[in-house]
Amino acid sequence: MRVLFICSLVVMVVSASGCSFLFEETVPDHYETMPYFDCTSTMGLPVADGVIGASSAVQAVSALTESKAKFKSQNGGGSRDLVAGIGIGTAALLVASAVFGIVHGEQCSAAKATLKARLLPPPTPERSQRLIGQPEASPTLPMPQALAPLPAPVDSSTPMPIPAAPSDATIAVPAPPPSPPPPAAPPSAAPVAP
Repeated sequence: MRVLFICSLVVMVVSASGCSFLFEETVPDHYETMPYFDCTSTMGLPVADGVIGASSAVQAVSALTESKAKFKSQNGGGSRDLVAGIGIGTAALLVASAVFGIVHGEQCSAAKATLKARLLPPPTPERSQRLIGQPEASPTLPMPQALAPLPAPVDSSTPMPIPAAPSDATIAVPAPPPSPPPPAAPPSAAPVAP
């Protein structure tokens, strides 16, 4: 029963490890001719593999520093060598996965740079001047003038004054709406001749 548990534990650890092996999207073949492609260029998966691999290696070393008898008594009769072997194997797998992720991430970054260079037009001298910040005369758009300085920050505890209307300005007040016509006189109650 214990052997079955240990074997299932090994299978679970090996199948769950290697984030870069499992989830890294590599550069597609013939990417040079593709109009668009995507791949994993971030280093999050390799970093996760490295951290988990390092912790597995530390656990294996920790198990190997104890004597077999002490380890067996503290861990319910478990085998120190088996635990250390699983830790070392897991660490090796995760380090390999991290290296795989780093190599393919760098390849993806280079491939994306190639795609960007292929899709974006080459810089012209005029565009380079604008990017560098040198002013240039534009026949259609004037250069922006200096902006007015921002007002000083307002203290929220002080009430803000209401701006007064300029003295030379006339304020147009809209005329009131016309009043509705008076209601029509009700019909008279005079009898109608037959």
